[in-house]
Amino acid sequence: MEGGALHHDDIPWSDLRVEAAQHAIGASSPDQTYDAIRWAPTQLRDDLSSLPGPVVLQLAGIVVLQDGKLRLEPYALGHSASGRWVSSQSGTVLLIRS
Repeated sequence: MEGGALHHDDIPWSDLRVEAAQHAIGASSPDQTYDAIRWAPTQLRDDLSSLPGPVVLQLAGIVVLQDGKLRLEPYALGHSASGRWVSSQSGTVLLIRS
């Protein structure tokens, strides 16, 4: 963050680190440091930097193929194998070789 900041020379980095640590006081797991992680980019004085909140993914379906054969095909959220699917940029393909 420090190396790429637009207003690098105008930001008191040591103070920012201390304040960010104060935002994380009491955190006992990584997810509890999110307040500090979300706060820090707001101090960069550029009106551009931010960190969006956590995203809750809703899995509509999954298809598992092994050796060219369908092995698993569960659906959710009202979808089915016979339904029409809309393309999405949030789709993920994971290839695993055994």
